[in-house]
Amino acid sequence: SSARLIISFVILKFLYSQYFVVGISLLPIIAVSTSLDCLIGIYLLVCRRFLDNKKLTVISIVRIILFCLCAFVLGYYFGINGVIYGILLSNIFTFIVYYYLVKHILKCNAS
Repeated sequence: SSARLIISFVILKFLYSQYFVVGISLLPIIAVSTSLDCLIGIYLLVCRRFLDNKKLTVISIVRIILFCLCAFVLGYYFGINGVIYGILLSNIFTFIVYYYLVKHILKCNAS
């Protein structure tokens, strides 16, 4: 997460310097969100091996709907901060779902 924070800082400073003042406060949230997204990718690999594709498709559709709702509603009231928090909320939801699925898969395979 700290590497993502540093990389995001450098990108924000050099590529989007006009948004640096606003964006600097969002960097920790962005770093956590991208870290969760990487973990989701790892858990998804495990889930693809053991779960039906229909379940994974439903999870992805719910994630997209949740992202759109959160980003739209929070973005409407809080601007870019709301969109970033919407991304974070959808990643938290997806991470929790995949975490419990992988935990269940490992428990069933251990038995």
